[in-house]
Amino acid sequence: MKKLMMTGLLIAGISFCGHAQKTEARSAEPFDKIDVFGKVVVDLIKGDKEKVIVESQEIDPGKVSTKVTNKTLKISMAEDIFAAAKSVRIIVTYVQLYEIHSRGGADVRSEVPLKADRVVYEASTGGNIYVDVDVKNLEASIGQGSLIYISGKADSQLVTANSGGIYSGYGVDCKETEVKVSTKAKAKVYAGEVLNAQAATGGWIGFQGNPKQKIIKTSLGGKVEATVEDED
Repeated sequence: MKKLMMTGLLIAGISFCGHAQKTEARSAEPFDKIDVFGKVVVDLIKGDKEKVIVESQEIDPGKVSTKVTNKTLKISMAEDIFAAAKSVRIIVTYVQLYEIHSRGGADVRSEVPLKADRVVYEASTGGNIYVDVDVKNLEASIGQGSLIYISGKADSQLVTANSGGIYSGYGVDCKETEVKVSTKAKAKVYAGEVLNAQAATGGWIGFQGNPKQKIIKTSLGGKVEATVEDED
């Protein structure tokens, strides 16, 4: 996880070279959920007070919207620059975070374990999430060319992937795992005690661990198999 994060930070650093960087610090109302839409990189940092820092090149930071509604921090790009793929990095300081939604090509990442009783992570329409967790219950949903790369530990996890989405979770030490994939999606999971796996319409599930209880269902070209090494 650390190697992956360092690679991501290096790439982000390279992309910002050669241009004058603009930085804007913003205060934020309390939030415990984050919803990101657009081609931005969001780095999560745990702190004592919520705040947001927008770093950009070539575009005005004012073109990046950050607002809190119903305890959800919503981050988005202005419509006239959404498709321009400009380099924007947003540093979000949170006090507690229970939900992450990444959409529209956004990357959301955290090097520090996210701790909570229950968390919900959703990646769709090209959005990606890279996190480490220390939780009791984990729910993850991945769709349409998106990725959740996750490590850490959880008592239980419920994973749903479809439309080519990928859940890379061999690094999550989990006792009870329930996973469903379809439409050429892939899920890589660890199950220590219980595995309930369903794969359909070309979906693939690879699992590690030696669960005593296994419920496996496949249909329409779906596949579930025990794996030793991380596979493509």
